[in-house]
Formats: sequence, structure tokens, C-alpha cells
Amino acid sequence: MKANAAQPEYVGPEERWRLLGVAIVQQAVADWRDATRNLNNPKKSSMEMNKTRNSVEHFLRSPLVELYSDLDGRTILRMLKEEYGGIM
Repeated sequence: MKANAAQPEYVGPEERWRLLGVAIVQQAVADWRDATRNLNNPKKSSMEMNKTRNSVEHFLRSPLVELYSDLDGRTILRMLKEEYGGIM
């Protein structure tokens, strides 16, 4: 073992849960973006894309987002919609 090798930083259980929560919210955002991009893709089902978007929007409006992270889901959703031209 090298003397200079960086040791992995210890992450306690609380931090692990926080990181997991943030990852869940990040995945929801990625799913919403993917579904929005693929709404008019003839190779994808627009019904399925709408279902995904609706599920993510429901999640972002729920109190679960704040339980999983210190983020405001409604603000995230507003920013996503602005990012995609103010779609509703």
C-alpha cells in the first residue's frame, strides 16, 4: 500500500441517508426530463411519458421530497417547467 494513498472518507449513517434521499430526488428530476424530451418521440409511448411525468410531478408536490432532502419539490418542479419553456 502506498504511503500517500488517500483513505476513503468515512460517511456516517445519517449522511448516507441524506445522500440516498438526494439521489432519489435527482433521479425523479432525470426521469421528468427524459419523459418531457420523449413526449413527441414516435418510438416512445406518449401515454407512458405522460404517466411518468405525472408521477414525478405528484412526488415533487408531496412532502416526501422534504423528507428525503432539504429541497423544495414545488420549486424544483417550477424550475423544470421553466427550463422547458414554461410548459404546464
